Amino acid sequence: VTIVVFPAGGVATAPKGFGRALDLPWKMFPARLVQDAKASVIPMHFSGQNGRLFHLVSGPMNMAERDGRVAKFVGKALLIHEFARLSGKSIDVRVGDALGWDQLEPLRDRKALLDRLQRGVFDLAPVEARGRVPLLARRTGKAA
Repeated sequence: VTIVVFPAGGVATAPKGFGRALDLPWKMFPARLVQDAKASVIPMHFSGQNGRLFHLVSGPMNMAERDGRVAKFVGKALLIHEFARLSGKSIDVRVGDALGWDQLEPLRDRKALLDRLQRGVFDLAPVEARGRVPLLARRTGKAA
C-alpha cells in the first residue's frame, strides 16, 4: 500500500503576502503514521510557488485577516486557479532515496522522527531554496 502525505497539511505561503513561500509547520501525524505502520518513506520535494495574489490572501498576514472565513474561501478559490494555471506545465519534483523502516525505527521520539523526515525533504530542495526555514522554525528561532 502506498500513501502520499503532505505533512504540513496546507500550502506553503509567503508570510507577508510577498517574497518566498515558507512551509507551514508540519503536523505530527506523518511521524505517527510511519511508526504505527512501520513504514518506509520516500521523501519528495515539489519546487515552485503560487502567484502573488494567492499569497496576499492566504498568508498569515493576509489582507482579509479581519474575517478569516473570507480569507479561507478566497484562498481555496485561488488555489484552484493556481492548479488551472499550471495545467500542462512541468513541475520540478525531486525524489530522494527511500528511508527504510530499519533506518527510522531507532527514532522512537516522534518529534525526532518528524525532524528527520523534514530534513529528508528539504535536503532535496534546489540550492537557492535551501536557506528557507520552515515557518515554525523561523517563529521559534529553532532550526528544523
